[in-house]
Parts: sequence; C-alpha cells; structure tokens
Amino acid sequence: MFFKKEKKLITIDLPQELVGKDGIFAIPVNSISLDASFSGSVLCVQDNPKNISDLGKIKNLHLQVKAGGVNTSYGMIMFLLFRFWDIKKEKDKFIYEVLVNPNDIESYEQYLIIDKQKEWKVLMVDGKHVLNTYTFKNIYNIREAIKKAVASSKDNPCLNFSEAKNEYFRDYSIEELIISRLTKV
Repeated sequence: MFFKKEKKLITIDLPQELVGKDGIFAIPVNSISLDASFSGSVLCVQDNPKNISDLGKIKNLHLQVKAGGVNTSYGMIMFLLFRFWDIKKEKDKFIYEVLVNPNDIESYEQYLIIDKQKEWKVLMVDGKHVLNTYTFKNIYNIREAIKKAVASSKDNPCLNFSEAKNEYFRDYSIEELIISRLTKV
C-alpha cells in the first residue's frame, strides 16, 4: 500500500524496554507522548542508523504484511512480517519480524488496536528522534490472522515461548517465510 509521508521534527521517549532495540513495535500513543494528530497506537521502526536513514529516503514506499503460524515442539507461535520496499527499486527492501504468543494477549494486544484504525502511522525512529512519519491505509486485517492463530493454538498451546522462539529462529528464515506457502493463520 502506498503511503502519505509527513515531514515534521518529532522527538519521543520510547518505553525503556525498547530503547536501543532494533525492530518494529506497536506502541500505544499515550506511552510515547506524541501530539494530538496521533491516536490509538503507532508502529515504530528502529534499526541501525544507516538502515533507518536509507528506509526514510525511499520516495515510493510500499508496505506488505504477512502473518502466519508455525508449530514448534514447544507449541505454536505466530509471526508478523512487515516488508517495506521501494516500488521502483525492488532490491531496496527492509523486513521486520514480530513473534507473538497466541496464548498471551499482551504479546499481540497493540496489533489488535492498530488493526481497528483506518490508517497506520509508521514512525522511523533513530534514538529519540522520529526521522520520518508515514501513513498507510489499513488493508492488512491482522485481527483476522490473530483470531485464527489463537484458535489454531488451542490444539498446540505455546508452553515455553522463549524456547519456541529459539526453535523458530533455528528452523525458519524471514526470506523463506516471505515466499512460503505455509498455512496462513
């Protein structure tokens, strides 16, 4: 989905557990003190400074979201893949992965909030500074994927999320999951 890019200098205080952590995070707006033009939750992308700078320079930014579930010997876990790329330069792509425990609502609650929003605000963050803000129309239906994962996990509940993640990282790569035909949840 194409975006609307907004340019204004914003500084934020990320929750302590996210400071210096690379990835994509769904965060309630009231926890990071953004102005009134933001509501609900936002997606914050943090990465090394070069990647964030390069990602923020893309003029024709597109976002694809893929969700699925995999069974591990410790139970089922769900992945969310957020793939950003330049429509005109397919090789300029950035993929961020989120793993959630379908048996722990706290691990996916903010994604349910984001899914209720008509538009997603995506903030490219470098330290305390928001380098760029993008707005995407919400066409992704994450709520449905989460509902399916929760239902599917009843047969194979995740008993040890930490070990399930370790097995997942050992057995799967982001590139494989992007092109895979795994059963979508």
